[in-house]
Amino acid sequence: MDRHRSSFVSLLRRLVRLPLDSVWELRRLLDRLVFAWFDRRWRTERNWPDPRRRRRRRVVLLVIAALLSVTTAVVAWRIDAPRRTRIFYRSALSAAVERQDWSAAEIANRRLIRAEPDDPALRFLESLLIERREGTEAAMAGMLRLAPLDRIGHVPAHRWIAETLLRRPDLGASLPVEPQERIAAWRHHAAAAFERHPADPHLESLMIALAAAEDPREARELLERRPLFAERRPGVGATGGDRTDATRSLLRRVLLTKWSGEPASSERELERAIESMEPPSDDAEFAAQLALRLASERFDEARAFVDRFSTGRSPDEIATARALIAETRLRSLLVSSTELPSRERVDPLLIETLAARADRKASFDLLERSIATEAHVARSERPSLLGESPRNSTPEASAAARFVHGVRAYRAERIDDALTTWEACASIGPYGIALLNNHAIRIGERHSSVPNDRSSESSGEGAMAAESEAVRLGPRRRGEARAVVTIALDAAVRTGDERLVRAVRETANRLGALGQSSR
Repeated sequence: MDRHRSSFVSLLRRLVRLPLDSVWELRRLLDRLVFAWFDRRWRTERNWPDPRRRRRRRVVLLVIAALLSVTTAVVAWRIDAPRRTRIFYRSALSAAVERQDWSAAEIANRRLIRAEPDDPALRFLESLLIERREGTEAAMAGMLRLAPLDRIGHVPAHRWIAETLLRRPDLGASLPVEPQERIAAWRHHAAAAFERHPADPHLESLMIALAAAEDPREARELLERRPLFAERRPGVGATGGDRTDATRSLLRRVLLTKWSGEPASSERELERAIESMEPPSDDAEFAAQLALRLASERFDEARAFVDRFSTGRSPDEIATARALIAETRLRSLLVSSTELPSRERVDPLLIETLAARADRKASFDLLERSIATEAHVARSERPSLLGESPRNSTPEASAAARFVHGVRAYRAERIDDALTTWEACASIGPYGIALLNNHAIRIGERHSSVPNDRSSESSGEGAMAAESEAVRLGPRRRGEARAVVTIALDAAVRTGDERLVRAVRETANRLGALGQSSR
């Protein structure tokens, strides 16, 4: 009898405890309420002469155990429901962001915020989604709540604000400070981000820009120059052991001198910091000296500096530095002019920029920006085929001139002129083909960042207002991309360069341009 009792009690315990492993307190309560009572009853009734009574008691106990097991499972399920809900919506959010379904991402993020209203990461993502839907101005309020001025808040929000104000100084009016305190507030956000991530090369560049500049405009110019060398050589100046990275040493020296309250010029302090770098780094010094001249808009001096120190450097690095000078000069012209700059001033700089390197995203962005400022130019104006730049003596400059004027003609709806000019560009050689191919890639990248017509219908207000012009001009831009890549592919085939043919064919496949008639 004792053996039967022991095996039955053991079976009953296992049956009830099986779903209760994750709810320890409830299991202890069941021990007290059920098993203690059962043992007590068993001891008081050692002899159960009536088999039917014994079976009834066992059935009742099994029913009680089953009910308690089901109840416990339901309670455990309900207790675990919030966690499972979070996992589900986080997975849905990740999938929506990956496929760029911003409407679904907003829905999933809102559900997550209901479950975790105090999670700053979710609030930050909410502001980013608002930025895509309504623009940067609408997102600023949410970011400022996450990144207060009196303390360090959510570090990604501090970083977003610092980089946004660097790119859009006009948004400084949204800061809850007096106008004379905006620069200090801007530095607070940048310093908060840098303090948590001191090894981030982009933030390091931002801090160097802040330290070496008196206002956001100068800092923007310096920041856009500095990351080039960090991207090409992530370990610039790194010597191992206890010797620190030269650029980080430069940063700390500049910060100490710039923000210590001493009434010294930032430019002079930066020069002093560069001269006193220990250990000296030729690459870091070259980058910093070039950045210094660009930040202060001493463009002729910057060009002379690059020419003077070009010995021993790779042609790729020198070409990039010259492209930087032309880009900065053109950007300064487009930003600082009180009236729209004339084509005679813009084109030489634009051609010089594109002639230095054919693969820089910033150069193609400046091309789009310069064309966007020319609403005052009559469409009937025919551009010169060869351009007027005095530097058109090189094949690269000639290709860049033809490429630029072809883009202008196409945007003015002179399609035949554009195609003829682009064919002349491609006939110059691989550099002209590379310009056309990279232009098609850039159009494809810009076009893939906006929703197509079908996704716009499904997302409702998810279509971003800031990109409405790109959506409206989508078919025309696709036609432009197909035209240039078709011309580039024909020219690449004629050169017999298999590597060049593969590169252009890959672009054509991405754009769906193969299958169009080849000229």
